[in-house]
Amino acid sequence: MSERIIRPFTEADYEALVAIHNACFPDIQESVASWRHSDATREARIKWGRWICEEDGRAVGVTGFSGMSWMYHPRKFYGYVMVEPAARRRGVGAALYERLLAELAAHEPLSLRGEIFEEHADGLRFAAARGYVAGMRERESVLDLTAFDPAAFAADVERVLASGDIAILGYEELAADPDRHRKLWELEGLTGRDMPAPEPITIPDFDNYARRMFSHPQFFPECFLVALDEGAYVGETWLWHSATPGRLHTGFTGVLREYRGRGIATAIKVKVLARAKALGYRDVLTWNDSTNASMLGVNGRLGFRERPAWIDHELVFADARPESPAEAAAAAEAAARAEAASPPASGGTAQDA
Repeated sequence: MSERIIRPFTEADYEALVAIHNACFPDIQESVASWRHSDATREARIKWGRWICEEDGRAVGVTGFSGMSWMYHPRKFYGYVMVEPAARRRGVGAALYERLLAELAAHEPLSLRGEIFEEHADGLRFAAARGYVAGMRERESVLDLTAFDPAAFAADVERVLASGDIAILGYEELAADPDRHRKLWELEGLTGRDMPAPEPITIPDFDNYARRMFSHPQFFPECFLVALDEGAYVGETWLWHSATPGRLHTGFTGVLREYRGRGIATAIKVKVLARAKALGYRDVLTWNDSTNASMLGVNGRLGFRERPAWIDHELVFADARPESPAEAAAAAEAAARAEAASPPASGGTAQDA
């Protein structure tokens, strides 16, 4: 019988962590550099932990929890359990999950949520048996860049540019703007809060956003485009590098509410996808909530094809200590900052990630 231990994650475990992740999700490969960067730039207010399961000295599974930077609440968390396929069906996942709950208890959680890939039937059964309730569906889609023809959408781009109001420039073309990063943070804060989400959107502070974004090992300045109206940043789209050769991931696409309905999202996406194709990339993955009809329509028209979805699941701890006034105030303050930064509503969402 194998000797099994579950112990805290250490600096030496990044290679094993990434190997387990990539075995579980072969189509969405991660890198050691990416995980290290995410850990190193986590907001100070975020509580988190991670544990490794070893059998006979070899890492076969990992679990962890974290507060959510873009949906911050001091007692609401995101969690995960990953077990390499060869080690499943012998209690590793259950043991890791019990350790997760035991460690999380010290933070008096109100809820724990996570995403499960639609095709992972065992994971769906695991969550249902433990009281998780399924919620939002994040639809994964892929675009075959080898078949994508930018010329077919030239009229869409020309229609936006012909007005004379809108210019589309690359991240590197904006290098002379000393406030480039702050403007991008403000733009993402305004547009990002319209993304469908299971909790109120909160905006990380500028310094944290800049560290996490622009020094990220997957940051791809050549495929980061901004729509401007007389110097004001009104829309953006950007693609990430991935650990899968030839593949890019969509980071974000967003347009200010008052500029929606003019084809800007389509135009900037066409131009960034044309760049990716010219640079020799094979395909692009993106993710959209199933209710985001506007962005799903844009992507479908451009040729993205739907794949299985990621389903949000939430466990509410019914016996948890009620939220204190200070905790409620902290969550409300974070949400209010996002609300105060947002212009009045004037149309549907047009974002993807």
